[in-house]
Amino acid sequence: MHLALDVRMAQTPRVGVGVYVRNLVTSLWQYYPEVETTLIAAAGQPFELTLPTQNARILYSAPSYRDYIQRDCWEQFRLPGVLDDIGADVYHSPNYILPVKRRMQTKRIVTIHDASLFTLPSYYGWLSGTRVRNLTRMALRAADAVLVDSCFTEDELRRLFHLVVPVKVAYMGVPTEFLDAIATYATSHAEPPRRVEARDGTPIDLNRPYVVSVGTINRRKNYAKLCEAFSRAPLKDVSLLLIGELGNSARQLFRQVQRSGAGGRISLLGRLSNADLVKLMSGARALAAPSLYEGFGLPILESFALGIPVCAARASCFPEVAGDAAAYFDGNSADSIAECIAAVVDDLPRAGVLADLGRLRVRDFSWQAFAASHVDLYTSVLASRS
Repeated sequence: MHLALDVRMAQTPRVGVGVYVRNLVTSLWQYYPEVETTLIAAAGQPFELTLPTQNARILYSAPSYRDYIQRDCWEQFRLPGVLDDIGADVYHSPNYILPVKRRMQTKRIVTIHDASLFTLPSYYGWLSGTRVRNLTRMALRAADAVLVDSCFTEDELRRLFHLVVPVKVAYMGVPTEFLDAIATYATSHAEPPRRVEARDGTPIDLNRPYVVSVGTINRRKNYAKLCEAFSRAPLKDVSLLLIGELGNSARQLFRQVQRSGAGGRISLLGRLSNADLVKLMSGARALAAPSLYEGFGLPILESFALGIPVCAARASCFPEVAGDAAAYFDGNSADSIAECIAAVVDDLPRAGVLADLGRLRVRDFSWQAFAASHVDLYTSVLASRS
C-alpha cells in the first residue's frame, strides 16, 4: 500500500493537529514499516522528523497553510495530478479538506477533529468560517472514509450530515514529545519551579497552591467562566495559570481578569515548550479543563501521565476520554467549577485517588492502537476499490 499523507500541520507551531500528524507519521514508521509513505509538505519550510531508510519519502510541493487562496487552488487543481504521478493508493488529509475531483484513482480519507465550525459558528470569523465550512462539506461528500478523534465527534457528524461512508474513531495517545519531556524532568531530579513570569513579565509566586489549564486562549475553551470561578470564595487562596497560544479572545479575557477580584491570582503564560510545561504541571494541584466543546482532550491525557488530578466539564468528549478518572463540573456554572476544583485541591487523599485512576486510564490510549486504527481503515478502503 502506498499512502500519501499531508504533513503541513506538522511544520507549523505545535497545535493539536500538528501533534496528531507527527505522532501518526512516527507510529506508522514504527509499527507498519511495510506501508510505503509519501509525505506531502510545504515547500520552503523545515520538517523535523528524520525519515527511515526505506519505504518513506517527503515531497516539498505544497503551498503553506498560511496562504489560503494558493492553498485551496493547489489542493483542488494540482494535488490530484501529484497523487496520480506518485501512484498513491490512499491520500489522507488530516485537517478537514480534500480534493473533490471526481473519478480519482486514489482513495481519499479525511480527518475531522471536531464539528465546532458547524455547531459554534459564531466562534469563527465570518469569512474564514464560511470558507472552511464549505470546504469541509465538500470533503465529506468526496471522502471514501472519515477519521475522527472520538465517538462524540462521530455522533456529531452523523447528526449533522448524511454520511454514507465508513467513519473510524482513532484515539490519540500522550504525545511522544511530552513523554520525552517527562522522562528528562524525572531524571534531572529537579523540584517544580517556585517562581515564573507571566507573558507580560509579571512575576508569579508559585508557593501558594495553583491550578493549570492548557489550551489556546479562545472563546470555545470557556476560560471566562473558569476565571469567574476563581473569584468565588472556595478558590480564594488558589492561583490559576492559563497556558497556551493567545487566540482571538485573549485581550478580552485579560481585561476580564483585571476587573475580577481574582486578578492577582490569574496569570496568562502563553505557549510553553514541553519541558517548561512539564515542570509547571508537575507542581500543580490539578488541571482544569473547562471547555464545553472539544473533539478530544490531549491535556487530560498529559495530566494523567504526570499523575495530576483532572477537573473537567461534563461536556462533549471529556467523559469519553477521562472516564471515571476525573472530577466533573457544570461548565456553565462558576459555582460548580469552583466547588469541584476546591474539593480536589483541599482534599489531598481524594486528589491522590484521582491521580492513581488517571495513571491507569492513560494506559488505554496508545499510539500503536492509534496507528492500527488508521491502517485498518486504509486497508478496508483499498479493499473496496472496484
